[in-house]
Amino acid sequence: MSDKVKVLFCVFWLFFQLFLYPSANWRLPAIDLSDDAIAAVGVQVAMDATGNAIAVWSISDGSGRFIIQTRRYDVTTGLWATPTINLSAIAIAADEPQIAMDAAGNAIAVWSTTDGAGDRFLETKRYDVTTGVWSTPVINLDSNLQASFFDVQVAMDVAGNAIAVWSKRDDGTGKFVIQTKRYNVTTGVWSAPAIVLSEATQNASDPQIAMDATGNATAVWTISSETQEFVQAKRYDATTGLWSTPAVNLSGSVIFANEPQVAMDASGNAIAVWSTTDGTGLRILATKKYDITTGVWSTPVINLDSNLQASFFDVQIAMDVAGNAIAVWSKRDDGTGKFVIQTKRYDAITGVWSTPAIALSNATQNADDPQVAMDATGNATAVWTISSETQKFVQAKSYDVTTGLWSTPAVNLSDGEEVIPREPQVAMSVGGNVVVGWESIRVADDQELIQAAIYSSGIVHINGIIQNLVGRKTCHRFPTQSDVIDFLQWDAFEGAAKYRIYLDENLSNLVSEIPSNQNLSFEFHGRCPGKKKTYYVVAVDKNGNNVATASITI
Repeated sequence: MSDKVKVLFCVFWLFFQLFLYPSANWRLPAIDLSDDAIAAVGVQVAMDATGNAIAVWSISDGSGRFIIQTRRYDVTTGLWATPTINLSAIAIAADEPQIAMDAAGNAIAVWSTTDGAGDRFLETKRYDVTTGVWSTPVINLDSNLQASFFDVQVAMDVAGNAIAVWSKRDDGTGKFVIQTKRYNVTTGVWSAPAIVLSEATQNASDPQIAMDATGNATAVWTISSETQEFVQAKRYDATTGLWSTPAVNLSGSVIFANEPQVAMDASGNAIAVWSTTDGTGLRILATKKYDITTGVWSTPVINLDSNLQASFFDVQIAMDVAGNAIAVWSKRDDGTGKFVIQTKRYDAITGVWSTPAIALSNATQNADDPQVAMDATGNATAVWTISSETQKFVQAKSYDVTTGLWSTPAVNLSDGEEVIPREPQVAMSVGGNVVVGWESIRVADDQELIQAAIYSSGIVHINGIIQNLVGRKTCHRFPTQSDVIDFLQWDAFEGAAKYRIYLDENLSNLVSEIPSNQNLSFEFHGRCPGKKKTYYVVAVDKNGNNVATASITI
């Protein structure tokens, strides 16, 4: 074999490896977060600046009541904490958990509860990253014998201040109103009483909240009259400690506007998105931007997408530090009749949304439940569920701000043969680490469980060490060519279910995966003579955690 042929062979081999393993940064298979044999639903996830994550969800106690549980992911060890922690009292039915984290890793969880006497509560606990402990006792944000609470949401700023919003039925008017409270990280106290953001004479629902780096916030919601639905917004000023008044009508004179979402950048600019119908059957995805410099929402409303026949669902929005944004939504494709995930990007410098919309999912399969998150520099991760005739997956794609392109193909995060997933949630760190959590129904026994996957953007730190990793070069000669091989061999690591071989310290270039019950060796064929290469062997336990590693240069 000539030197030129050998070089071409090496280049082809490396390209082939990269093509085979485009999802190497994802720590797969997904990990089961909830305890086995206990029905678990409603997962939410959050991530701090460095990549630590917290997931919360509800589990059934077997008597028709639910308990809020949580686990924390440590980016340094690459492990999820065990055992699971109960946040709510066992004697109270609890659901609709939400979670937010600040830059340092402190967190606030909120949820709705009902006791045996019919009393309704909104409850919260705070995780202290310094002590590693959740606060006790539970704090009641609101309570009422007759009232109903819905759609509680929470956001945190960089320093750890938080704002919660929710919908509550007003005792006097019988209407649902949007209420809010703020957590002061300096005093460690929630504000009281709750502030009413919406008009008490009209029904309000679908509250959403976002905060900027310094604690300013934007809340949006849907308000209903007898003939119309509007999207409204108010802004919280961290300097004055006041909410703006009156509420701003974002959606204008359309007949129906609902499902609002909102995001903010570090400086306080905000973008709201929602779905509308104009009364003629035209469906529109609409957006407006709040400019922190002028203190005004943009006009007119911008249409992200519209179609007379199409249906739009689950529009979501995320922003980076500088104000760039990405929106994702599910839309029925006119040609195939299938729902596809679509996306557009807002450029903060030009002030323009990209066109046309990009389809992220396969148009031949139904896709729904889209979510999106962004890191500080504008990279993004979108997730959704997609269904074939026989299987359903959680899929993910990454947006690279440098190239301006979405990754391809989509990565399957869930196992299509073992589980039926739904409602994925996603969060990102400043540096691009990602956590995705979702509900699954296990095919074997119809068990509802919570699963999660981690994407690591940087060097992975692993505590355990694989012993006696050795390597050597060998060469197989044939009449017309030769094959240079790097050979690796190592000792078994206790608790390992398999071993992964990478070509970089970031553990992003995966070239092989070897079950622990097979011969613990690896051969890399087609090596270039005289060239050295470093191999990283990683032991992975049954839950998908990286538990030990070793490297060698051959």
